[in-house]
Amino acid sequence: MIAPFNRDGEWLRCQLHSHTTNSDGEATPDGLVEHYARAGFDVLAITDHWHITTAAHDELVLIPSSELSAKLEGRGDFDADVLAYGIDILPEPREEFPSIAAAAEWIVAQGGVAYLAHPYWSGLRAEDYLAAPALSGIEVMNAGSELLQGNGLSA
Repeated sequence: MIAPFNRDGEWLRCQLHSHTTNSDGEATPDGLVEHYARAGFDVLAITDHWHITTAAHDELVLIPSSELSAKLEGRGDFDADVLAYGIDILPEPREEFPSIAAAAEWIVAQGGVAYLAHPYWSGLRAEDYLAAPALSGIEVMNAGSELLQGNGLSA
């Protein structure tokens, strides 16, 4: 068993999934950055939907990011969201990827890192993300999903 909190190292306080008024968030980009700086965070990824929101701050590491969507084969109107960390361009045209795997592969090809957003809230099954080996991880807690629907944990 890995016990990471029992090891020496530097622990950073990170917010890796956030939105501004550039998509469906309530705070402006500058307001969101200031909020996390005041709250003592070290790292912030603003993951507006299909938008790369840029900001700067002397005390926060800001990761250029976006939240991209992908279709779920055979699932009708359901889709999945993939967090794209470290990208500086968006795909053209800006439309849903045909699959989670395709979204993750595109992100990695751009030099980014792909994480699956809120899998439980999106109703995803293990096979949905296991079929996407380019994913580096999954979001295990989404406070917005927990607050709004009570299903933010991905246990």
